[in-house]
Amino acid sequence: MVEFYDLYISKLHDFLSLKMFSNSLYGYIFSLILFFVILKILYYFKNTALKKIEKIAQKTETKLDDVFINLIKNIKWHEYQILSVYLATKNLIMPSVVSNSIKYLLIITITYRIVASLDEILNFWLNEISGTDYEKSIKTLRVIFKVIIWIIAVLFLLHNFGVKVGALLTGLGIGGVAVAFASQTILGDIFNFFVIILDKPFKIGDFILLPSQNLSGTVEEIGLKSVKIRTLRGELLIITNSKIMSEMIQNFSTMKERRVVFNTQVIYETPIEKIKIIPEIIKKSVEKLNNTRFDRSNLSVFNNYSIDFETVYYITSPDYALYMQTHEKLLHNIAEEFKKENIEFAYPTQKIYINK
Repeated sequence: MVEFYDLYISKLHDFLSLKMFSNSLYGYIFSLILFFVILKILYYFKNTALKKIEKIAQKTETKLDDVFINLIKNIKWHEYQILSVYLATKNLIMPSVVSNSIKYLLIITITYRIVASLDEILNFWLNEISGTDYEKSIKTLRVIFKVIIWIIAVLFLLHNFGVKVGALLTGLGIGGVAVAFASQTILGDIFNFFVIILDKPFKIGDFILLPSQNLSGTVEEIGLKSVKIRTLRGELLIITNSKIMSEMIQNFSTMKERRVVFNTQVIYETPIEKIKIIPEIIKKSVEKLNNTRFDRSNLSVFNNYSIDFETVYYITSPDYALYMQTHEKLLHNIAEEFKKENIEFAYPTQKIYINK
């Protein structure tokens, strides 16, 4: 019985040692088993482990982990199979055409997956920093970045396929430098476009003022190269991104409330007891109005021809029309109260004293 077993083992060993196409049958069986083991591990990761990781990621507040999980989920089954074939056949001796074909197929697969992943990450980043206000410009940027990524990917593939791309890269480098010098202004505008969407000094619909140019209006469009502003007179101003970001910008749309400062001037003949009650009169006039908050009213200066009072109050809305209506009502109230108290407003006058 023992002799039969030893003979069987010897025959099996001889059979497995038989060579076909420079590889033993044992090598083929080992590669086949290795292929299925690797594939099983990868399938388990995709079907089971990845789902558990996804449940954990859904509980977190950040979106970045969800993006990376989606990148892994987007890997197709045939990509796992190609990777398994490549790893399982590493120990086999194969014709160069076959081995190179498997290697090139893996390189193409990995390159495509990296490009697709970079494209998805880029889309996520652009959507996060931009929102819906810059949809047209973001679409253009996506196309530009996608073209650049694919050019790099194609050059990488050509290099791995044995094509000499050194001269091509040199030409692209020189051409890139020439283009960069020729389009410095455009590149500066594109850079400032990113500054606008990241820093958000204004957005579409905001009313802004450029004091140095005495220009004001509502932002209608923010593009890769310029910002379009509609003035109060109805004109459309187009200002390059570099120009507008070099200016001081006043953004009135971000106001939560409006601070109002104004002076009230009365004549010097006003009795002292009347002067003392003027701040209280102004305070009550402010408090009669809706959407206001009184801050202070003080005698501020003895002017050339008047006694001046400075008043500060707030309108709890950024609406300019509401501010004008409210301030007009306040001035009416103050005028009525001053008339009741026989307090006269001052106006520029001069008194000449003649020595007899």
